[in-house]
Amino acid sequence: MLGFLILTLIVGFIFYEMYWKRRHLPPGPIPLPLAGNIISVSVLHPPGYDAFINWKKEFGPVFTYWMGPFPTVIIADYETIKETIIKDGEKYTDRFTTEATHQIRGGDFGILETSGDNWREMRRFTLHTLRDFGMGKNLMEEKVMSEVTSLMDRFTLLKETAPQWEFDVAVGSIINNLLFGYRYEEDKQAEFRELKNLLSDHMKNIATFSVGMAFTQPWTRIIPMFNGL
Repeated sequence: MLGFLILTLIVGFIFYEMYWKRRHLPPGPIPLPLAGNIISVSVLHPPGYDAFINWKKEFGPVFTYWMGPFPTVIIADYETIKETIIKDGEKYTDRFTTEATHQIRGGDFGILETSGDNWREMRRFTLHTLRDFGMGKNLMEEKVMSEVTSLMDRFTLLKETAPQWEFDVAVGSIINNLLFGYRYEEDKQAEFRELKNLLSDHMKNIATFSVGMAFTQPWTRIIPMFNGL
């Protein structure tokens, strides 16, 4: 009798985790109990780009995947993003955050991972400041076109080059020139390479199964392999 009860509870738990909890959400990949779709993103298709591309092809431009126990609705279509997140951005003030994120940041800071009134104020301040810098105006277009001209000149002069690196430097130069007033000329490219490597390492480190579980399932931190991540 006890064995039958335990088996019933296990079957019920699996049914809830893999099917029942998804019933009111957009379609998406079946989540595993506890882990959700973290394995697909961090183990099978690290750091996750191919997983999202495959899910878009299978489920359409709006789908749900699970970060452990947390559902995440993905909008992977420009027009839909424009109609929802951009034109109706105020509805997205309640944003997903985790206890681990707050611990690492030392509080509810930044733009990407703040929520409510704090996020709304940060968004308003950021947009206002960027407009003062020229975003959406002719000045911004001039900065972009100036960088495009410089990029084309480099392609003309260099006999051998890595196109991806040159495009990365050009985009980085536009952003850095806007914020800090200088481009990544030859003597500054070591700085750009260091920043790019730090960002790349950051993405690789957080896009792992163990970190995903530690962020979404706090109880896993009592397990040695997750403790301290």
